[in-house]
Amino acid sequence: TGGKNPPQRWQFSPRAPEEASSSEDLRPPLRSRRAINPAVVHPAAERRFAMAAAESFGLRRGAGARARRKAKEAAVGAAARALFYPTLLYNVVRSKVQAEFRWWDEVDQFILLGAVPFRRDVTRLQKLGVHGVVTLNEPFETLVPTSVYKSRGIDHLVIPTRDYMFAPSLVDISQAVDFIHRNASRGRMTYIHCKAGRGRSTTIVLCYLARFQICGFHAFKAII
Repeated sequence: TGGKNPPQRWQFSPRAPEEASSSEDLRPPLRSRRAINPAVVHPAAERRFAMAAAESFGLRRGAGARARRKAKEAAVGAAARALFYPTLLYNVVRSKVQAEFRWWDEVDQFILLGAVPFRRDVTRLQKLGVHGVVTLNEPFETLVPTSVYKSRGIDHLVIPTRDYMFAPSLVDISQAVDFIHRNASRGRMTYIHCKAGRGRSTTIVLCYLARFQICGFHAFKAII
């Protein structure tokens, strides 16, 4: 070999079991190695889950209630459209046949309560001293446009309210009551009407009387 050192061969040998165990002992314990009990739920996580479930349930209930209300409004609206002219004709015939059935009645010196007016009634209302009209009909129920009232110098407040099973909202009631009171404070009469003068318009008049004049029971007696 000429005195040269022979090439060294690297040999790899597996660690002894005791070396491996000793090196494993030096490593810090891993959190993932801890045993996890799936039956144990953290209280905070449980509360968050319960709140999310309750919120989801509430949203579903709210959406269902809104859907039912819209369906009810649509059904009642369709019925109101179908019944408007037949019931209007019935009221017209009844007013001609029955003397006690009048198209409008004077509640006090500033309030006239009645049914939906026709165009020919505007002149009569003006002669009675009416300077304001509160209409609680939907557009398809309204027979006199605002322009006709304005041409006669009559203020017109329109609060569209669906007939049958529906009443004016608190905001609408307050607006109508203020309108009537403003006219009354100036010595002017207001005509309040819906289709027949028995439901929506009567609600407004009762609220006005209860607020500015007399208590609820006597206000009810004044209407009936």
